[in-house]
Amino acid sequence: MPIRRLNQTWKEVPTKHQNILERLSSLFKPRYNYSQLRLYILTLEPPAIPHLGVALSDLVFIDEANPDYISEHLLINFEKCAHLTRTINELLRFQKTSYCLQHIPSISSLFEVTKSNSLNEDELYK
Repeated sequence: MPIRRLNQTWKEVPTKHQNILERLSSLFKPRYNYSQLRLYILTLEPPAIPHLGVALSDLVFIDEANPDYISEHLLINFEKCAHLTRTINELLRFQKTSYCLQHIPSISSLFEVTKSNSLNEDELYK
């Protein structure tokens, strides 16, 4: 959610960028368990990067909310397995396509600077 109190700052942001922000804000609203985002992800054709937070939340919910076994005869809960499989397959769908990424030196140099300035484990502990 953008900070709306910055009236003077928002006046400087181009309308095009404000419209993009509005579309993304509505897409990522947590209302109805991110229903807008879920629908959008279903329509995506790879290559794309799915929102891992939603998928991981689904996996945790499926695992925690459904028993591994049903009834006193310890029958495997295949419905739970099917839910887990569907969620994982949705993620795997995006891994089956190759990504043709181009090297952008200005971006990779940022990673190099960050890597060279990184702290070791002892420094991070302090």
